[in-house]
Amino acid sequence: MMKASSSPIWLALLHYNDKESSEITSTDFFIHEQGAVNPSLEMSATIEAFFKTPKEQCRFPARKVFIEKQLELKFPTSNLMKNSTLIEMV
Repeated sequence: MMKASSSPIWLALLHYNDKESSEITSTDFFIHEQGAVNPSLEMSATIEAFFKTPKEQCRFPARKVFIEKQLELKFPTSNLMKNSTLIEMV
């Protein structure tokens, strides 16, 4: 997971500008309280949230696609996700 959480794509999803912090200042954007300064903690919290509360996937569909592809995970599908189309990331 450490490799995935330092991936340029993951850092871009979190809007990290210099790999040390995010340009986003809103706490609503992050699941973990230190997500703006620690992409690994944000990834762990995101994975946990997606399993515990599948509707969280609707807030962060690009994170869902990225994590499932990079870590070969399959999250439970939220009813909301069944009705929406996700853009596939390459």
